[in-house]
Amino acid sequence: MEFTNKDEIDQFPKNAIASDIIVTTVDTIRYGYMLELFIMNEIRPLFVGPTGTGKTAYIQNVLHQKLSEEKFLIIEIGFSAQTNCNQVQDIVDGKIDKRRRDHFGPRQGMRCIIYIDDLNMPKKEVYGAQPPIEILRQFLDAGGWYDRKEPRHPFRNIVDTMLICSMGTPGGGKSFITPRFQRHFNIVAFANFDDNTMHTIFRSILKW
Repeated sequence: MEFTNKDEIDQFPKNAIASDIIVTTVDTIRYGYMLELFIMNEIRPLFVGPTGTGKTAYIQNVLHQKLSEEKFLIIEIGFSAQTNCNQVQDIVDGKIDKRRRDHFGPRQGMRCIIYIDDLNMPKKEVYGAQPPIEILRQFLDAGGWYDRKEPRHPFRNIVDTMLICSMGTPGGGKSFITPRFQRHFNIVAFANFDDNTMHTIFRSILKW
């Protein structure tokens, strides 16, 4: 099923590269609609699929094109094998504001969305845990985490904040994530493109 037309091709950025272009197909509409629905109803999604299925592009397109900057604070974090829990905590703490005593979040009247890409990439430590994932699990289980910089280490309650994640299928350096973390999410599986969709994408890029 093909949705691309000449007007859409004309709107592609002239100085962009092929990997930056999102060709409208039934998949982009389907996944985009589901993500918007999850966000508006505060349901945490975990998008899982093989490399090259467009998970990151679809999510970023919704976050930056569909959501108002006046209502949503977007924090994007890309995990790698070397990511540690302190880096994740510092990035989030540096973006959110103090609401009142021990409560932190986006500016009043806004919602914060933390998008984690390549969730299952961090290297496992000696006991089999992935610390960057464990700090996120603490946020989901307890509503926040402890302040490492204050001598008394007070608990920071993080409010008006939701988590969106994407990851590749386990294997090739990507691990299975702990069920204790996975249980917090609604999992959406990305399938490989069928032949018709691949023809639509490449035909549109070549026309452009």
